[in-house]
Amino acid sequence: MELQTTFRDYAGKDGQCSVIVDPAISGANATAVWNAISAMALGTPGNSYLASRDLNDTGSTSLPSDKFAQRTTKFRVEFTDDVNGEPGYFTIPTADLSLLAVNSHYVDLSGTEAAALVTALETYAKSRDGNAITVAYILEVSKAGQ
Repeated sequence: MELQTTFRDYAGKDGQCSVIVDPAISGANATAVWNAISAMALGTPGNSYLASRDLNDTGSTSLPSDKFAQRTTKFRVEFTDDVNGEPGYFTIPTADLSLLAVNSHYVDLSGTEAAALVTALETYAKSRDGNAITVAYILEVSKAGQ
């Protein structure tokens, strides 16, 4: 089962985010994962979906006020499967670069927002094979001009 959400950037374009979650996840816990992801982004959160049912139907169509909310500025969340060690990742558009460690392209995982995201993911997210995951790092990746 996937948790899918969108983030609107300063130019009004949407970026997508999708993470595999436990099929038995409750709506409240899916919302907790969504909130943790949203705390890492500057963009305006749009609708979120869990499988085929609407999770957050109050997504906004307004534009973010921060001009640095760009869908091509992303965080890449790298993780490993706890059973077979296979790596995986997903991206979060409109990354809040203020969460980066000093003089680094990596997020400080001990920061409030990142720690909440790591906890939510390691509790509820799954690998492609359905196994628990461990977050390895969160890296800033940008693609200017897209």
